[in-house]
Amino acid sequence: MRRAEALATYLDDHYEEFARHTTADTADEALEHARILTRAADLVTRSPTPLSGEHSVLAARDRYMADAVTRLVDDNPEVRVIVWAHNGHLTKGTYGDGVPALGSRLRARYGDSYYALALLFGKGSFLARSSDDLHGPPRRHRVGTGIRSLEARLADAVPGNYYAELRTHGPSPEAAQWLHAPQTQRSFGSVVPRFLYRFHLAPLIPAQDYDGLAFVARSSCSRPLPAMET
Repeated sequence: MRRAEALATYLDDHYEEFARHTTADTADEALEHARILTRAADLVTRSPTPLSGEHSVLAARDRYMADAVTRLVDDNPEVRVIVWAHNGHLTKGTYGDGVPALGSRLRARYGDSYYALALLFGKGSFLARSSDDLHGPPRRHRVGTGIRSLEARLADAVPGNYYAELRTHGPSPEAAQWLHAPQTQRSFGSVVPRFLYRFHLAPLIPAQDYDGLAFVARSSCSRPLPAMET
């Protein structure tokens, strides 16, 4: 067992002892902060290889995210939770080189109560750091609808912004067949290569990976929050 995992297990095993020396609310908060620190320590000390599989750093990241959501939901069964993340994390399947996604773990645990909603856009711009300047400020990157990606097909199908429910079979047999066929979607993260980011595509089967598609015809850049004075 890795040291970070062993520390997390130790914290859980000694929770009652720790709680006797403080209030319950304080103990819960301190334990959650300790979990966050041990998860972060585990991720930064993992080797980036292998790039795929259950033990990769990417799989561990999604597993930890799923654990955090699970604790929040299970501790508050009467509330509804919205998880905002990259489409690759929300998918009910895998992403990258077969990495089990956050969404696949939530789907396995909660069944149809987990609703995977993908947010896509046709053309416009977004902020991301360039791979040749990782420590610089995020830059504006522009994207059109020229590549025959899922986004380009959605832009051609219906003008403007819209929402598509994928838990139904769709308006026609042809649409249902298309939604259950292999497609590609654009895949951008917080860091992208210069120029070549436009060609970054990831495989998907829309009706299997997501429960709904929210499509925005034109996207504009996010606005960074002003730096806080210290």
